Amino acid sequence: MRLKHICTIISIIITTICSKEAVFAQYDITIPEVITAKNYRVNGPVEKIYIIYYEAGLQERMLVDSTIKTDTVLSRLKEENLYFNEDTQLTRVTIDSFDEKGKTELFKETRYYYNGDKQLASITFLEDGKIKDSTSFEYDRHGELDKQIFYDRKGRIEKRIEYFYRHDRIFNVKVRDPERKLLQFVRFEYDNQGRLREQEIKGSTMQYISSVKFTYDTLNNGNYQEGVYDYVGAYKYKGMVANTYNKKMQVVERSTADSNKRITEYASLEYNNMGLKSKEVIFTKYKNDYTYFYEYDNNGNWKTMNKYESGKPVLKTHRVFEYYSKEDNE
Repeated sequence: MRLKHICTIISIIITTICSKEAVFAQYDITIPEVITAKNYRVNGPVEKIYIIYYEAGLQERMLVDSTIKTDTVLSRLKEENLYFNEDTQLTRVTIDSFDEKGKTELFKETRYYYNGDKQLASITFLEDGKIKDSTSFEYDRHGELDKQIFYDRKGRIEKRIEYFYRHDRIFNVKVRDPERKLLQFVRFEYDNQGRLREQEIKGSTMQYISSVKFTYDTLNNGNYQEGVYDYVGAYKYKGMVANTYNKKMQVVERSTADSNKRITEYASLEYNNMGLKSKEVIFTKYKNDYTYFYEYDNNGNWKTMNKYESGKPVLKTHRVFEYYSKEDNE
């Protein structure tokens, strides 16, 4: 789908990897993409990923010689299972959340379905075994996404999104209510290199609501920077996110600013000699600092992530992989 390029750029707004879908966060408009194992930074024909999240804390205990030893204590927070087909496409996600006593608090499940052309056909969301809502996707004769339809738990249409193309790119998106009345109109504008330059949101009477502008610059040291600027009202500046890439196109810095152009968050990232992210340090305006360390398996997939706040452990995430065997792929 031609959506992939747009998804890559717009996902900067959210500043998460795999969020799983690229989202216009404040407008409730979602640009879908086919989710594969690569979205989870996974190499190889993975069949399943089991992820367990632990809350980490420190606890002191006294040894027999009266020495005080500090231990890291882990409490299970959440378990997640991701399932993939042989085309590496995500087919199902299950999430168990636990309370302080370790009892299942909430069970969520998302199911992904594909058509014969390996395009995303529908997504169903469930909570505690009951359908919460769902989304279906329709394509035109060129194989491009034409419509996205949202349903409630009873299968009633809640909203429709229509996509329009020009020069192989989306240039308009229309959001309609169940009776097909216009709710929002989204306009896309590109630069002469085909990069997204502006996304403008208008209301049901085509009144201006807000916009997001994108900038692309090559820095003096050879690094490359992408900036995302958020505006509301009469083009009132709301905030900014900027990612800086090195010559290998790895994100090495990320900055977030508020409406007063003050930096509210800054992140620096480091990579190992295999080109894999090994460390990320985040500083916030509240003088908090968070550090993430990644450990990898022999296939180059990160298996453990440890998060620290001001030097103290707060979260540990561990991933276990099940791979398709070579016989399965033959």
